[in-house]
Amino acid sequence: MAAFVEDLIVIEASGKLKRLYAVLSDLGMRARCIATLGNLLQSPPQLRPVSIQKDPAGGYLEAIRIPARPDAYDRVSSEIRALRGRLFIATDYDQEGHAIAADVVALAKQLRPDLAPLRLQLTELSPAALSASFAGVREYDPSLALSGTARRIVDRVIASAYSLPSAGVLVGRVTSAIAAMARRGLVPTHEAVLQIPCASGGVPFTARTTVIGESRLQELQSAASQVVSLAVTSTEVSTLGQGVCYADFLAGMNEHMGLAEAARLLQDLYEQGVVSYPRTESRGYGARGHARCNEFARSHGARLGPTAASLLPEGAHEALHIVDPRVLAAVDVMKPARLQSNHKAIALSWLSRSMAESVWQVRRDLPDLNQLPAALRGLDWSRDMGAMPAWHRRPKANSRVLSHQSAILAGLQEQRIGRPSTVVGHVVRAQERALVTPDGGEGPGGTRVLARAPLGLQEPASAHRIEAVCQKAAGIGLGPAVEQALSIAAGDEAQLASLLTTIDDWTPDDDFTPSYAP
Repeated sequence: MAAFVEDLIVIEASGKLKRLYAVLSDLGMRARCIATLGNLLQSPPQLRPVSIQKDPAGGYLEAIRIPARPDAYDRVSSEIRALRGRLFIATDYDQEGHAIAADVVALAKQLRPDLAPLRLQLTELSPAALSASFAGVREYDPSLALSGTARRIVDRVIASAYSLPSAGVLVGRVTSAIAAMARRGLVPTHEAVLQIPCASGGVPFTARTTVIGESRLQELQSAASQVVSLAVTSTEVSTLGQGVCYADFLAGMNEHMGLAEAARLLQDLYEQGVVSYPRTESRGYGARGHARCNEFARSHGARLGPTAASLLPEGAHEALHIVDPRVLAAVDVMKPARLQSNHKAIALSWLSRSMAESVWQVRRDLPDLNQLPAALRGLDWSRDMGAMPAWHRRPKANSRVLSHQSAILAGLQEQRIGRPSTVVGHVVRAQERALVTPDGGEGPGGTRVLARAPLGLQEPASAHRIEAVCQKAAGIGLGPAVEQALSIAAGDEAQLASLLTTIDDWTPDDDFTPSYAP
């Protein structure tokens, strides 16, 4: 299948338009392209009325959704009305992209019921990826948006029921989880590299870990120093590193820039067609990504043998990597970060190294964990042997204090809170609202949130449990998913009964202002 001049392709970010037109031209295709500029529709900015209705059959409905950007909404509407060809939706293949796609389809159904929207699954802005996407084009599947709808309903009900914006208290699923994480002492404060000598000499065994508190760090360092040596009990062929996901990139770049700036930089690189889909949780590769990594590693001296790595199917989100061969060839991979000219150069060097190291084969020696004291057995101990990339420097035993943002990000990752598309916002807001103190403790903002949060949301794990239930909405139904999620949030039947009454409460409340959208 190909795109023609009468066709319309809808994406979400205007920054991708120039590159998308260029890729279409490379493929000899022509189509009209338009961006929604983010979400097409959103919930009302006021928290009351809650604008969620429950029908007699137990279903849930978002009663009011308004254009997020009226200008963008009107522009998309005009394009759909005038469309003479096919409607392709190429928003990102993630929860946010599915939500935007659902709104575009609903708009098309209203304006042009004769159209049959088609979904493109595009993971990078390259000719090969777009060609594969057109080859695998499919009819729009409404079930893909159900998890996002369930989450929106749950989050709005929670925020409406428990927030008090007039006092600056905004209670949400993730906000409460971050505050609870700090109260329970679950925010990492340090990153440590521990080492123990190998009984046969040479390279020591190494373990990397995040640590909560100075006393715990000293305990681990003391325990490691008291182990005389460890014997090699087994070896395996492994890779020096692994593919990197969005959170890995943010954590690595946070040593050089803020999380929001790092996220913006990566998004810009994606929109320019330089890197693969950015907000990925994957550390694996598809056929194209794996071939790029192999070629780059070989160009720097890697000898690659057979691998048992399983390749991801076409269209799946891959580990972050550089997709533009010209950019990859121009990267100065040998120059350390402190000597790179700017943050973009640091990021590209970091990504190119990760590409090579994710396929660079080494011999990995493993010790007998029974030789270790209990405090050290839960860590991943190993040593890598064999030829290494020229830029690789073996780690030395050390520790560092995590920055405030890095600490909160590490805590979110360990507790599985948030999604790649929202994690940066969660970290930034946690700082701004003083949910977590710089030393990882409970901040005054966190205390205020937990004072109003229901029992269920005072457990850090509840945020992930709610997310997991919402993810099952397509299988179990929207109504059951919403009610299960609200039950987790409430924590007991009395709280749940109180929470569910919020859905029918349409009385404006002066405490609720138009300054916050959940």
